[in-house]
Amino acid sequence: MMVQNRSFDFWLVMLLVFCLLLLLLIGQVGALIHYDLMVKLGLQESKEIVGDMGVAINKGFAAGDTIIYAPLIILGMIGLWFKKTWGMILMAAAFGISAYWPMVCLHFLFFSKGLPNFHFTHFVS
Repeated sequence: MMVQNRSFDFWLVMLLVFCLLLLLLIGQVGALIHYDLMVKLGLQESKEIVGDMGVAINKGFAAGDTIIYAPLIILGMIGLWFKKTWGMILMAAAFGISAYWPMVCLHFLFFSKGLPNFHFTHFVS
């Protein structure tokens, strides 16, 4: 397929989505394989900060991202590359997840402030 038919906007979106996918694969898939290594890399929170329940929640997110989110992004990118309508639909779904989960996580932190064994408060005011 010829690349000269691609606009700057296309390449910008693909680059940003590729960076998101790369971080997702390293941080989330990596958390399923070796959680402590991802903590050392700064891509996950330690048990001392979020407690056992927080680690379980983080691993749950990692599993969901590995099973649903990453494949959705990959298929969306493939669909966009081949200029398929389903690629746009899958990418829109991925962008929806991209907006939804940070809000969930932010409010989880907000509502968890002050709970026993939850020491993430220095990130929440």
